[in-house]
Amino acid sequence: MLTDIEEMPQVNTLGEAFKILKDTPSSMHEHMEYIHSCAAQASSVLEIGLNQGTSCVALLAGLKPGGQMVSVDLQGPLTPIRFILEWCAGEVRERKWMFLEADSLEALWRLRGMAFQFDLVFLDSSHQYEATKSELIQIAGMMMPGGKIL
Repeated sequence: MLTDIEEMPQVNTLGEAFKILKDTPSSMHEHMEYIHSCAAQASSVLEIGLNQGTSCVALLAGLKPGGQMVSVDLQGPLTPIRFILEWCAGEVRERKWMFLEADSLEALWRLRGMAFQFDLVFLDSSHQYEATKSELIQIAGMMMPGGKIL
């Protein structure tokens, strides 16, 4: 797992970052291609649980410019993802990426209040039954018809 910026070569595009991270051992690397392909079919993405940020890169790289993505976590993006987002800032802006540093249920409540709707949700937060159940109940009210939850 990449934990130090020294281990990550500077990239200029989200596609370059995705190519590196999809083959870098992490809790997500075996799922990166699928996550990326789901995002390529979406126009609005919600990611709950950023952790090391590899799923964030897969989602952003797959999402087409003009799409919209919201990521939620209790802490901000960690290194090296923080730097990837900075290096690829133009592409990140094209995807209207927004980060909410908040508890997932608080963030979902805020997003519902702003009438957000999503056609793809990547849920990787606490992994606790009651918390996940509560998140899914809130998410259900924000899903577009035919949407997908990963």
